[in-house]
Amino acid sequence: MSGGRQNLLIDSAALFVKTIISEEIKNAKFFSVSMDTTFDLSKKEQLCFVVRYVDSQAGVVHERLIGLKECPNTKSETLFEKFQAVCKENDLNWLLYLVAQAYDGAANMQGRDGGGGLQKLILERNPAAIFIWCYAHRLNLVLTDCVSCCPDIVYVLGILEGLYDFFSSSKNRIDVLDRQQKAMYGKVVRRLKRVETTRWWSHFLALSTFLLIFDALCFSLEAIAKSGSLEKDWKAAHQAQSYLDSILTDRFLLTALTLKKLFSVIDTLSKMFQKVDIDLLTVVEVIPEKIREIENLRTDEAFKQIQEELTEFKKKIKLNTTTIKPLTNPTRLRRVPKNFDEEATDEPITDLVQKFKVDTLYRAIDVTLTQLKERFGGVSEGIYKDIALFSRKRITEVSENSQSLPKDAFQVFCNTYSRFINREHLIREYLEFCKVFPQVEKTAKLPEYLHGGAARDDFPFLEANAESGEELDDGFDVHSDTSDLDEPDDFEESLEDPDIIRESPGDPDAIEEFLEDPDTIEEYPGEPTVFKNTASTLGILRLMIASGMTSAFPTLFTALKIAVTIPTSSATPERSFNKVKITKTRLRTTMVESRLESLLILSCENDIKIDPDKVIANIAMKSGSDVVKKMVQC
Repeated sequence: MSGGRQNLLIDSAALFVKTIISEEIKNAKFFSVSMDTTFDLSKKEQLCFVVRYVDSQAGVVHERLIGLKECPNTKSETLFEKFQAVCKENDLNWLLYLVAQAYDGAANMQGRDGGGGLQKLILERNPAAIFIWCYAHRLNLVLTDCVSCCPDIVYVLGILEGLYDFFSSSKNRIDVLDRQQKAMYGKVVRRLKRVETTRWWSHFLALSTFLLIFDALCFSLEAIAKSGSLEKDWKAAHQAQSYLDSILTDRFLLTALTLKKLFSVIDTLSKMFQKVDIDLLTVVEVIPEKIREIENLRTDEAFKQIQEELTEFKKKIKLNTTTIKPLTNPTRLRRVPKNFDEEATDEPITDLVQKFKVDTLYRAIDVTLTQLKERFGGVSEGIYKDIALFSRKRITEVSENSQSLPKDAFQVFCNTYSRFINREHLIREYLEFCKVFPQVEKTAKLPEYLHGGAARDDFPFLEANAESGEELDDGFDVHSDTSDLDEPDDFEESLEDPDIIRESPGDPDAIEEFLEDPDTIEEYPGEPTVFKNTASTLGILRLMIASGMTSAFPTLFTALKIAVTIPTSSATPERSFNKVKITKTRLRTTMVESRLESLLILSCENDIKIDPDKVIANIAMKSGSDVVKKMVQC
């Protein structure tokens, strides 16, 4: 097949996918955008264009790639022109139905000091397209400040990066580490990871890997140091011995365990921000909770627990613990001079443990807390307060007392989206929905007995069918998504299946499946999951769809769809850049823009089934050959 025919086939298949996405967006009505740029191997700036929308029939959030355009520069005006071109190409009415935009913190995206930026250019023409600064990028900035706040942390991460370079620069050293892991653990557990500032949570991954293979790593360094001396590779021997001496200290291990404790608290927050189906309400509720968890680490009890973890770590490792150096004082204690208006001098801390707690643990926690509060301080203001009323907690509160609804409820939200939502109608429907919510929520889970507690022994055919695996006459499958899960972990894996929701809206049996989402459930060993997350608007939206109440509360349904459509991060464009690197390799740097865009759309949106007949019809229409057109028509 010639290159032209290949491009024609690829473009036709991508056009079919883009047509399906465009139809889904029109059915959803409201959408938001996320954009980001990257520098590819051919030294060209590529702009990634992702659209977020909600499937009104299934209550599923989609983030789809619909464009990858080459930009001559990254000025906000140029990006705005590309944005308009992509919307026109995909027939998207952004002036009317664009409800939000999410970017990173770059100056050309969000502007600086009240200046321009892409978000302002869009906002001037569509006031409803509110700007969301990507929460995942904000959290990465918090992490960057945390890991550079004190010498001990910088030293630990520097050693981890040095160990990665030391082993990866020689295949013989990698082989030594692999053989040591196989001898100690029976297999190669994990390779050392790089500490990168551009890859989110590479610090946590590198640190966890280091602690996991600590024994094998130490024995490997010891072996390399000895073999280097014998083979006269003095440089490698010196480096190996230096790294070994550096990591076999209480200060190093205590710092590493402190970082692991701190990172583990925020790790779930980072993963949550990168999920597609997370909504703003979840972010508003979960950030204060994580701040409180970090504040709890700034106690004597938490530090004592870290010390106990260090003691347990030493007991588990197979090294001679006497080789681990204890905490030592610096050779000279620095004294702070007394100023003229001070009554006493600052005495240096002489207790080694106390000094580590103050200088390393407390400083890292204080910097993290300060940055979290500064960068996420505005999440509970303005429109976020109105969206918080869609939480299950607030709905339950209003259902018990309708007078508890604030007098200015939904004021900012309705002012922003006044084109689609009438505030009086929204408040009336909201109050009516709150009244019926407790009863509707009860129907989300079938009771154990439908008719007064009849015993299972009264129906022996149930046991027979359960053993044989046959389907019951009433349509229930004994091997359904939840009945054959013995362990909670298996149940959680089933929830991660994007195809788990298959029932039609309005079917009572589908309500539980609509609510079964990792963000909206709580696990109980041996029990079915129940609706739990008070911070998910998506759970309320799915409840309305599953119970068939969308037509009864049209304004509330529209408001919920808009709230769920608002993105929290621009992580999807970042993930798309990985596909750019895979598609446009060093052997394909001359690939034209249209081919790269089509291949990337087909790669990222591979869950959309392609109709071969329609693709062939597109090829016939584009080929310009009358003979081919007639053959397709026949």
